[in-house]
Amino acid sequence: ETDSRFPATEVLLGNSLVEKKILEEEDDDFPAILVSCHEEGMRSFNHSLCELVNRELVSRDTALDVSPNREALMSMFKGIKTAEGLVSRIKG
Repeated sequence: ETDSRFPATEVLLGNSLVEKKILEEEDDDFPAILVSCHEEGMRSFNHSLCELVNRELVSRDTALDVSPNREALMSMFKGIKTAEGLVSRIKG
């Protein structure tokens, strides 16, 4: 049997919030931005891992081993949405 590999991806798009955070060198908010901007096409690494587990391409144990936030991923397995962090207030 061959060892199969499947990519887990993260997509961060350059919207105005992301551009502002980059210019201000505030990348700590990116995990929360990925989750909150899912409708715009962004996706977190955990979201990708959860999809791979749900499609039975990757085991839960493997996904949890490589997850940047195990607690958030476990919540996703249960169908609970989490922010995976807080987005800072935008200075107007």
